[in-house]
Amino acid sequence: MSANEHHQLVGLYRARPEPPGFAICVFSNDTGVLCVQEASEGGLVSRFFPCDAERGELQTGPIGEPGYEPVVSEVGSAMLFAFQRTDGSFVIGTRTTVESAVRDELINLWKFPFVFAEAARFVGDQDAILRAEKATARLLKNPRWDRQTVGPFVAGESKREGVRLDEKNHVEEPLLEHLDRLGWTVVRLDMHQQTTADTGRRDFSQVVLEKRLADAICAINDWMEPDQVEEVVRRLCDFQSPSLMENNKQVLKWITEGTGVAENRKTGERSPTVRIVDFSPDSTKNDWLAVSQFKVRIPGRDQHIIADVVLFLNGLPVVLFECKSPKVQEPTAEAIDQILRYSEQRGASGEGNPALFY
Repeated sequence: MSANEHHQLVGLYRARPEPPGFAICVFSNDTGVLCVQEASEGGLVSRFFPCDAERGELQTGPIGEPGYEPVVSEVGSAMLFAFQRTDGSFVIGTRTTVESAVRDELINLWKFPFVFAEAARFVGDQDAILRAEKATARLLKNPRWDRQTVGPFVAGESKREGVRLDEKNHVEEPLLEHLDRLGWTVVRLDMHQQTTADTGRRDFSQVVLEKRLADAICAINDWMEPDQVEEVVRRLCDFQSPSLMENNKQVLKWITEGTGVAENRKTGERSPTVRIVDFSPDSTKNDWLAVSQFKVRIPGRDQHIIADVVLFLNGLPVVLFECKSPKVQEPTAEAIDQILRYSEQRGASGEGNPALFY
């Protein structure tokens, strides 16, 4: 699309029609293609890209009503936001305009915990954020998702293709592009057609990228011998405790404080510290990798989980993103439930791989 092409606001997309909640501004370009905005770091529109919404799915709010002035945007303009109040009315405008309206509406959002949490973060109200976090935590422990039915889990199951495509193009891909701009190496994998060689693993049960871990340890600790590197890699990959929390504490200690080997064979130093991460300023020795659609086998089963995006620091998985389409009714709750399932924190075994979260 041309950078100077004009785009007219034609509708507002919300996954669920009932108020309240944020809406996505949908525009039509000069040829009638429906598009949504992408923001630059400065809060301006960096581009418009096609979306898979249908005009019949859009709400119009004040658009087209008597006295309504058409809204036209282009690349370089301020981003437009929209929020539907509890009374059903919409506010549409720049972030400052919508932020002010949302702040006034906060008092009415308490009975909608996930919307309240999103609104509190949008306006940066720290007290409201804390209250919202407590409310959503209680809700997630005792879910009351009257608007959706959560069916039985089938490992590795595909999602409805329309939702999947929306999630990939409008959530996952912008995340990967941002990580690329930050200097991460990005590996995009196909959900159904990937091999262990794509990530340098022997099999899909591995969650640590051992070759990358070994290379980083060598680069950071250039005095180490190959057998010592192998010893440290094994230590970081093999866990005796079944406790997710205890293993997390151990890995965090190794990352922040390092581990050790018997001797620096070049200097004779006894019990030298082996650093897993180089925390020195402007270090070039760390390996930063983002992998999309990371496939991991469920222990003891011939089934897999597929994480949307996993970030690896020196071959160790340190962050997992679960991306959700704007079409999902309760994206935050669904994403958290999925991560709890992957980490086997829902009270059931055989539905995830906790080692991915060590």
